[in-house]
Amino acid sequence: MPTTNLSMVESIADKTPGDVGSRLLVCREGEKIKLAKADAERFKKIAASAARGLKFGTERIVSCTADGIRAGDVVGVLATGERTLEILPKIEGEDAMVRHALVHMIAETEGFRTGVADVASMGVQHQNLLDCLVQIHGRRMLAAVRRGIPRRYTRCRDDLPVLRGKLDVSRQFTRFAYRIDRVACAYDELSVDTPLSRVLKASVRRMTSFVRSYASQRLMAELTGHFENVADSLAPLRERVQIDRTNLAFRDLYKRACFLLEGDFQSTTSGGLDGYALLFPMGELFENFVGCMLKRASPHPVRLQHGKHHALKCEDGRQIFGLRPDAVIESPDGAVILDTKWKRIDPSRRDRNVMHSDVYQMLAYADAYSAKRLVLLYPWHGQSVRPAGLECGWLTNRAECRLDVVTIDVAKPSSAVATLRGVLGSG
Repeated sequence: MPTTNLSMVESIADKTPGDVGSRLLVCREGEKIKLAKADAERFKKIAASAARGLKFGTERIVSCTADGIRAGDVVGVLATGERTLEILPKIEGEDAMVRHALVHMIAETEGFRTGVADVASMGVQHQNLLDCLVQIHGRRMLAAVRRGIPRRYTRCRDDLPVLRGKLDVSRQFTRFAYRIDRVACAYDELSVDTPLSRVLKASVRRMTSFVRSYASQRLMAELTGHFENVADSLAPLRERVQIDRTNLAFRDLYKRACFLLEGDFQSTTSGGLDGYALLFPMGELFENFVGCMLKRASPHPVRLQHGKHHALKCEDGRQIFGLRPDAVIESPDGAVILDTKWKRIDPSRRDRNVMHSDVYQMLAYADAYSAKRLVLLYPWHGQSVRPAGLECGWLTNRAECRLDVVTIDVAKPSSAVATLRGVLGSG
């Protein structure tokens, strides 16, 4: 999806939160929040450091104003040593409900595989986004390690008073030739100190360094105790982890640990400023979430970011201007092309405020893929007259191909699969 479509939020009034003097500040995409100049500069420095890792401009995250900062189109958490700023998606609902929905979307797209009950039991109104994700990961890890940390046999050599394993003949007759109280032994020992365990321990240590809530700190303390016999890793993401039948139950935990150690989590400790950022470009998150839900909803194969076709061909036969729709559903009756747009439609307008460039892009997809149906998918919002699902549709100049505008309610992400099934069944 083109970067120009990542977010197009409406301009809103300035916002001064009631807890402006507290450690946690909360705002929505595009909102302005009043802050002291020193605090605004600290958040901007954290954002600038994180933006370099994400390879886009700082203004996508926050920009300074005369009396504070304005959030961009990136959601997540920025934290300095003193305060935490949480940026939530611009969707209707109280902060706790929106945070609940955001955690659900991140969990689906990042492989956390959690349900509504997991999030509801954490009291998200008292925690920021990062604490919520830490608790999901921590609870699942604690349940797994209580059943037993994966172990592997490691080759050990030691000098013991009695024989264990095999006699190390060369060492015995060179080092202990005149001693009868020591035996040079070579043996295999079942140990919890494995590459996988070291990665999991590193993720626990990383999480312990930035969690704020008492519940999360207590959870991290208990997990730390389970890994006391595991060595620290200087480069956990370089550990040679092998997932096999002996540790298959830890596959998702390993993926989540890597996410928290690197992935979209950005530690910012340069320039004498300590802090962290956990950030998600909302347009990309929306696209990835819809892709995950489509795979569950569609009875036909779904290919995400399909790049097989091009818009034009040179005289020498080479193809140029590659096409990459967000999703291609390979139906026996013809392809269905779907593209996500993280912006609001206008139900009062005949064209629903759909951008001309988006329509032209979809028509290019239709020709290249011989599609029978094109779908532009937007987030549903409170001003929509129709419920989430099919908003409207138009016929194209290409025979037997139509373009539909569809919405899903991201404030209720658990309903997305049902909405998409209804839409796909209506095509």
